[in-house]
Formats: sequence, structure tokens, C-alpha cells
Amino acid sequence: MKMAARRSALALGCLLPLIGQNASETAVVHSLVLDAKHPQAVLSLPEGVAVIDAQQAGSELSERYREARSRGEIKYTHGARLAILAAGPLLDQPDQVAARMLQRRGRRFTLEVAHTSARLQGTVLFRNVVWRPLIQQALPQRLAAGRYQVEVVWRALDALPNGGLLEKKTFSTVFEITR
Repeated sequence: MKMAARRSALALGCLLPLIGQNASETAVVHSLVLDAKHPQAVLSLPEGVAVIDAQQAGSELSERYREARSRGEIKYTHGARLAILAAGPLLDQPDQVAARMLQRRGRRFTLEVAHTSARLQGTVLFRNVVWRPLIQQALPQRLAAGRYQVEVVWRALDALPNGGLLEKKTFSTVFEITR
């Protein structure tokens, strides 16, 4: 399924408006901006992937991401509204991110994300603002009982949308649906 990415900025605890198309098929790219008062909130967020219950009220997305990653394989009941949260690499002010597509092959979901990287290209930046992308992508509802795998592939490109590959990182997790 093809999708356009929506982007928001999370800074000082506020969520800026989202811009996008069909929300059911759209990934949201949250920009976790480095805050001088709380730099570790962004710097210490590990790259990777987690699956969360999107209906569950709770804390900020980055905290829900940390919590889900710390629990390892998680079991959800049939009918839960689930979402992928994927934290990417530290990026710089001019960098861009695009969530490309979510594919399903049996019990395996793969989300592809492309981004530029001024660092990998050796660009000298003045007055730079460091940020980390956090992708939020809904999973299909009403998954059958069983064990599933989610894989997120981050591709650093020299330009979006189809530039040359600079680096590729893959992260995966598993979750289970019970009755």
C-alpha cells in the first residue's frame, strides 16, 4: 500500500498540526526536536521499532515507544488497534524523511522509510537543529490470532525521492495477537 507521509513537530511537549492525505493509509512522521533544556529526551531515544496499542491513553509517544521496547514481545487481544512506532537516526535541520510503504506478506509487515543525511554526505552546517524522526503507522485492524513480525528499513539517500543509497539499517520486533 502506497502512502504519503504526514509530518509533525514535537518540541517542548506540543504537537503541531499534521498535513496529509488519507489518514488510514498515511504514516505520520513526528519530528522530535532537540531541546536544550532536555537534550537526553531526543539523544538517548534508541533507534528501533515497537508496536503499541493506539487506543490506549497514556504518555507522550516517545515514552510509549521506550516502554514498548523495554517489554520485548508483547501480546495484544484480538481487535486491538495497533500501530508501529519506529525511531530513526539523529538527523540535521535540512534532512527530510518519507515513509514509503507498508507491505504485508503473511504474518510479516515491512515499513520502508527513506531519509536524507547531511552528516553522511559531509555537509558543514552552521546553526544546526538536531532532530530524530519517530514514524507512527497504523497496522490493519482485526488481525487473526498468532505471532507477527514487524520490520522497518531505514534508507539514507543522497536526495529524496530516489537518490543514491548512502546507508541502510533494519530493525525488527515481534508481537502476538491472542483471542
